[in-house]
Amino acid sequence: MGETLAHYRRAAKHRAAKSQDTQPVGGPNRRNLLRVGTAAAASAGAAALFISPEKAEATEQSPPDPMARMPWDIVLCLGQSNQTRTDYTATYYTESDDRVLEWDAVAGVAGVTASGQPDYLPWSFSRAYAREHLAYGRRVVYLPLGKGETGFSSTSLTGQAGYTTVANGTWDRNLTADPKNLALNALAQAQAALAAAPAESRFVAILWSQGEQDRGKARDNGASWYATRVDDLFTWLRTSLAVPNLPILVSSMTPETIADTILAGNVNAALLDTPRRIKFSAYIYGPENMSKYNEPIHWATHGHTRRGQMFSAALNRARLNNTGVGPTPPLNLQVERTMKSVSISWEPPIGRATNYVIAMSTDSGTTWQTVARANPIDTKAFAEAASDAPVWVRAATVNEIGTSSWSTTKQVGGFVVTAPAPDPGPSDGIHSVGVSEYTNRWLSKQQTGGAGTALAAITPHTGTVSLVQANAAKRPTIAMDGTTPVIRFDGVDDDVSASGLATTKTITLVCKVTAPVGKNTGILSTGANFVRRTNEATPRLGTQVSTNPGQYWPYPQPELYHVITIIADGTTGALSIDGGYKPLNGATANTQILLGRYGTTNFGQIDVLEVVSWDRALTESECGIVSASLKAGYPGLT
Repeated sequence: MGETLAHYRRAAKHRAAKSQDTQPVGGPNRRNLLRVGTAAAASAGAAALFISPEKAEATEQSPPDPMARMPWDIVLCLGQSNQTRTDYTATYYTESDDRVLEWDAVAGVAGVTASGQPDYLPWSFSRAYAREHLAYGRRVVYLPLGKGETGFSSTSLTGQAGYTTVANGTWDRNLTADPKNLALNALAQAQAALAAAPAESRFVAILWSQGEQDRGKARDNGASWYATRVDDLFTWLRTSLAVPNLPILVSSMTPETIADTILAGNVNAALLDTPRRIKFSAYIYGPENMSKYNEPIHWATHGHTRRGQMFSAALNRARLNNTGVGPTPPLNLQVERTMKSVSISWEPPIGRATNYVIAMSTDSGTTWQTVARANPIDTKAFAEAASDAPVWVRAATVNEIGTSSWSTTKQVGGFVVTAPAPDPGPSDGIHSVGVSEYTNRWLSKQQTGGAGTALAAITPHTGTVSLVQANAAKRPTIAMDGTTPVIRFDGVDDDVSASGLATTKTITLVCKVTAPVGKNTGILSTGANFVRRTNEATPRLGTQVSTNPGQYWPYPQPELYHVITIIADGTTGALSIDGGYKPLNGATANTQILLGRYGTTNFGQIDVLEVVSWDRALTESECGIVSASLKAGYPGLT
């Protein structure tokens, strides 16, 4: 670094010594702010004008920093709180760099970013950009214009129909009545920075990190609601700045935020699809496992550092995202197996992609089947194959020019499948004072009929209430898991329910999710509360109690049955998985048992061994007793 900066200075001094012009520049200390405007230059006096080293020596004046005359590469950093500093200081990551300047919108100056403060995306990207992209004799200046809690659905105005009132304003450029219109401010600051910059300065990128504020609005109005607005903003900024191909780097929300597909799914889909809709743009996912402690909607400091590196690496991908660039194969194809489930992932190629073709074979490539995918430019896919069958996977990229050649084929072996353990039968009782006093219990083994029998009603072992399905086309069936009978829900339209359970406070079921990885799987709903398995590459079990934010935990050993308990009595809320216990914020009392679905369309592909209900909220220790007792009744399966 020292040699590089010294080289910059020597070259700049050499050019300056030959110059006959006087130009406004910064003060003699290279860390001084670069003053802009005639008033600032006048107040700086002679020190604000360029003087040659020879004249400085004769007049005993220190010459100004020659780096101050270097042109700027300007980066606009837009969005909400993940564009701001929100976490701890990590000095190792945040050393100052004289080539990296931060724009001060109030003072109208740009200064070297001070070290020893929390890292964040604008600074981490700019440091990475300086290392990887910055041309000789230039500096990078970032404009930190993100504001927390803002989006296209927010405004600082009160009583604005269709908007949420927040202190920091709106990104809706058409809501000009908002005095805190962040889109208009971003344009004004960009123009001010360019006007203040040395000659030959330029805009080089827009960084967008937003979406969290607009999740609810997009959930209710569709992904197109968000896509239309963000596309309009990007197009307007490019046009207003007269840079039609200005690269746009779009961040995902944190993976933990994305995991709540009900709330975040539509915004995530719109962000992910941006490079297909908008040329010269790129989408950056993650990083994973780098969110803040107890605040997973935000990245931690080390997460911001990694994001900056990822954004810098994606810049060339955005520059080559154009219809004139032919398709090349996806990069870094990865395949993982979990029994029947096949998880496939890859990285986007350097260039334009409007779709991918993922093909899988189970016969050494003699025949291939195309893997179905929901989003054309998502970089994940999921499939199924017999547990003991090896699989071969390959991928190709599609764009307006055509289809690329295939990537290198990846092979992953199958599993050795052993004979299932003998059917132990259900537990005869939950043997503990109190917890054995359940009010209803339904057992798969006690349902009449053989394998394939559709169940109009799941009759109780204890209690008088049946779980019913009047529609013959939507009934679960009796199936065999080895030699053990289970109640099987197809994940398409099967469910059963029982109402009139206003006194039910706790519901436990022993079940296994059989849906392929990547499919959102409804397990149980009790009215306003539900449990599901997420559609992530590494699935988690999660719940929402009433209207409170979802909570999610790992879903280990998907090949086994798990004991899942949800508690909601109007005061207490909790989720227990295999005896573990997690309190939830608030709870609307249970009013029903709906097995195999939540909402109207979120069905679950699950196998169920039994269901138990209580008319009171079980405690944490009681959940542990229930789990241990039920597991003891199904050795080898749980």
